[in-house]
Amino acid sequence: MRFAAAIFFVSILAIFIYAEVPEHAPSLDSKCGAGWQWSRGIAGCAQADCPADVGRTYTYGCKCPEGKKCCYENQLMKSVIDSTGYCPGETPPVAEMTGVISAVQGDVECSTDGGKTFAPCGVGTKIKKGDYVSTGFGSSATVNFSYGSVQTYSTTQFRIDEYSNASNIERTQMFLRVGSVAARIERHTNAIRSDFSVVTPTASSSIRGSAMDVSYDNETNVTTVTVTEDVAFVKGVNDGAEVQVSQGETYQAASDGNAVKSETPNGTGRTDTGTGSGTANGNGSNEGTTGAKGKMCGIIFVPLALLAGILIARRN
Repeated sequence: MRFAAAIFFVSILAIFIYAEVPEHAPSLDSKCGAGWQWSRGIAGCAQADCPADVGRTYTYGCKCPEGKKCCYENQLMKSVIDSTGYCPGETPPVAEMTGVISAVQGDVECSTDGGKTFAPCGVGTKIKKGDYVSTGFGSSATVNFSYGSVQTYSTTQFRIDEYSNASNIERTQMFLRVGSVAARIERHTNAIRSDFSVVTPTASSSIRGSAMDVSYDNETNVTTVTVTEDVAFVKGVNDGAEVQVSQGETYQAASDGNAVKSETPNGTGRTDTGTGSGTANGNGSNEGTTGAKGKMCGIIFVPLALLAGILIARRN
């Protein structure tokens, strides 16, 4: 009697843990796809082999253990992992991060609803993906990120399109709608790498451990990028490849979306010192004027001296 009960118990247990489908009907497997077998008990197909230590449900399907996460491929249970883990092919969620306004001057406003409405914001305001920052005339703001900062100048508006950390790569992308910004990104470490980019309607520019000034004129539709430290990478919207821009160089992308190196020389508007026409410190001009005055005095003094000599001779 005890032996018969044991056999019955094992038989029932085998139905739920045995790899092969319970009440398997091999002659009908052709009705099932790969990895499935026909079961007379449910008059249908069930997964043939369940992962190790995985039982079956009352419908003979593989049963995912409580507190665990089961991974599937083509609807077949392939493995069981920790509930906080990721199955093959799954991408860990990207950690959304926030910047913070560290300094303001004048009128600064922010929008958290996609630019529909703006409200005054100040030091300590957090800036996340999708938020806008706008400065008024004569105003400015500084936004700090974990690996750098952005200085926003007068009458400027930008939107944060991405600020995330995935696989130790921190990425920030901002859309510059109008105005000027100065971005400075710290050099990355082995553990954390950074990628910062500014996008305008006519160009995109990016830096990694360097600094640049970017401006966009919405009236002329021209983007200007000046590298102030190390290098940047600039690409017009119609360019085929990025252009590397070195420190001190300026590139512009016009309304046609092609980035070209600016032909404006450094120091335009300034004059050299110590030349005859210079105005920077007046040395050249002063020297030229002094010489002219000396010549004029000489021309006037010599005739007067001769006339005085003749008058003295007649008196004697």
